[in-house]
Amino acid sequence: MKLKIMRVNKDYVRYAECPVCGLHNTVIIKEDAQLGQFTCWNCGSLIAWSVEDEGKEGQDENTG
Repeated sequence: MKLKIMRVNKDYVRYAECPVCGLHNTVIIKEDAQLGQFTCWNCGSLIAWSVEDEGKEGQDENTG
């Protein structure tokens, strides 16, 4: 799943749209993390992510 990344301090904030209910979820994940998962705040669906899936095209242009 491709996630939009915006850097905040020493953590990453990742945004993901739930494929089941469409809710936009936000989760803070440590900078050195390479993969992980979290659950949708609305429906409880499991959302998995990987740094390899994200690439640089999803980074916010204000991250410097």
